[in-house]
Amino acid sequence: MNPRKALALSSVALVLGAGAAVAQPAASAPQKNVPVVATAGRAPAKAPAKASAHIVRIQSTRTWTRSCGTTYQGVSTQKYAETRKFGGGSCKGDAWVRAQRYGVWGSWVHHSSNAVITYGSGITAAEHKGCANCTVYPTYP
Repeated sequence: MNPRKALALSSVALVLGAGAAVAQPAASAPQKNVPVVATAGRAPAKAPAKASAHIVRIQSTRTWTRSCGTTYQGVSTQKYAETRKFGGGSCKGDAWVRAQRYGVWGSWVHHSSNAVITYGSGITAAEHKGCANCTVYPTYP
């Protein structure tokens, strides 16, 4: 094995906790009261005393195609929610969207091709559909 690759692999331990896996640097010096984490095919490594997870918030996107062949896409962030209707297919239904802000659902908004709801912040979920009585597709920012 390449010595540089071996060094890189030995400097990271996989820390498991609360059902999630987070890659953390292996401790270089022994620490007291630190759980030991077993790594596959390697000697046990010490986990950091306080593991911190960095959460990257990205917009939530969902794409679907109705039985009439038209494709729709729902997008949401904390500031806006949008449903787009793309070309193709024979669907006559509008793009529909509504947003949940601070736990309260707003009214449905629709447009023939691009329905948008914009707020300064606070959107916690959005729902999208391709016609008034169609299946609802949720997104979460």
